[in-house]
Amino acid sequence: MNNTKSFLVVVAAAAVVMLMLQKTAESAHHVVGDDKGWTVPSNTSAYATWASNHKFVVGDELEFRYKLEDGVVVILKEEFDSCKISHPMIEIKA
Repeated sequence: MNNTKSFLVVVAAAAVVMLMLQKTAESAHHVVGDDKGWTVPSNTSAYATWASNHKFVVGDELEFRYKLEDGVVVILKEEFDSCKISHPMIEIKA
């Protein structure tokens, strides 16, 4: 009985590892905006159009490529909605 339990534990562990490896193999790497990268587009629906041409699944990676003089800020929803940044929570400059 003890050997049977040990065998089942090993089989279950192997199955979990195989599923994790399979999921990793299925994930994809996407560069947002493709060759244009992460910019201020002239077409306001550019990123919606870009996203509609890609299939995303949990585990995919999104890469945001931007110019060195640009940066990233984390702001409150109200600042985003008003398009006015007065107190960024986090600011990352290249």
